[in-house]
Amino acid sequence: MLKLALAAAMAFGLANAAMAETLVTATLATPIAKPAEILANDTLWSCVDKNCAVKTRGADTDSWLECRKFVHQAGKVTAYGSLDESKLAMCNAGAPK
Repeated sequence: MLKLALAAAMAFGLANAAMAETLVTATLATPIAKPAEILANDTLWSCVDKNCAVKTRGADTDSWLECRKFVHQAGKVTAYGSLDESKLAMCNAGAPK
């Protein structure tokens, strides 16, 4: 029984390590007038001027699909997480016209 409890505790610890918070940043093409929080797909971003950031437990936030949901709320970006230029173009296609 003790071995089972120790194994469960280790598995829980490893799962928590795998789910560590990650900082994802975005740079807006147009600065915002005052600091704001932007909710995009259940993710609350903090933005000041052109800079936005979020701490997340999911790696999915750093994808072009999540970026597209973000730009739908915040406007076009010049940088988003680790996206390259081609993925940024796909992301910005979701920005309001």
